[in-house]
Amino acid sequence: MKRIRFAAVSATAWMVATAFVLAQGDGNRVDVPFSDPSRPGTVKVGLFQGGIRVRPAPGRDVIVRTNDPIVTTRDGRETTVPQRPETVGLRRLTQRSGLRIDEENNMMTISTGRFMNGDDLEIQVPARTNLILSIVNGDAIVVEGIEGTIEATSVNGEIRLTDVAGTVVAHATNGNVRVTLRQVTPEKPMSFASFNGDVDVTLPPTVKANLKLRSDQGEVYTDFDVQVQQQRPTSTSVQGLPAPPAPPAPLGSTPNPSPRPSRGKRGTRVELDMSIYGTVNGGGPEFELRTFNGTLYLRKGAPR
Repeated sequence: MKRIRFAAVSATAWMVATAFVLAQGDGNRVDVPFSDPSRPGTVKVGLFQGGIRVRPAPGRDVIVRTNDPIVTTRDGRETTVPQRPETVGLRRLTQRSGLRIDEENNMMTISTGRFMNGDDLEIQVPARTNLILSIVNGDAIVVEGIEGTIEATSVNGEIRLTDVAGTVVAHATNGNVRVTLRQVTPEKPMSFASFNGDVDVTLPPTVKANLKLRSDQGEVYTDFDVQVQQQRPTSTSVQGLPAPPAPPAPLGSTPNPSPRPSRGKRGTRVELDMSIYGTVNGGGPEFELRTFNGTLYLRKGAPR
């Protein structure tokens, strides 16, 4: 297993690491190859603090850079975090956040050394690469132009996947989910969800799918010709709570060994799911779009 620690290292460790650090003039860049570059690898990144940006690499290696945090303004422009008033007139001495990369059998795991106030990671991977990305507190997970199986999870921060291909599972707790797929893997289900945020998904116009769409506190919009299926209420038998336990017998009396009869209630529960079920282009694997507090947008992409 290849392992790189991007931090202060001994002379021996540095000689090993330089076999993989190709851009030695850039102190914030590390280049790492997959064990088998002839087949797609998987990159797994988990950050507590900071954002993740992934885009195609010019070669077969994975290129990892640490950057100052990125802030997205309301008009969509991106800027670095502004200088604090108390630092005016002072020169910042760059402190490496620390970086660890483990690669084994085409699985590459990337993590940073800082738990809090971590830098954003900018990662370039071969165009065909599987991704497993997660952040807790960060501006966003951003992926552009990658083909593969993409899993993105964010607690506080949005997810933006643009011009990707393959299979996507994207879940955000507090943040929007915006995905544009140019091509989908046939017969593979996908899921796009947010608890507090909009879910905006663009799919190829010829995609075949069974849809499950639901917004508890918003609306659902689409320009696909969705064949909505009428759902029937489901009916199930329910068993009420059992009778409370018998009180303890008075001191000196003989306990009654016979159990008390149950007073649990029996009944029927009827439920009508508020989700919208339908098909596009004759149906296919299940695609679920779900938000609790937001709006759903399912868009038809341009023909290719």
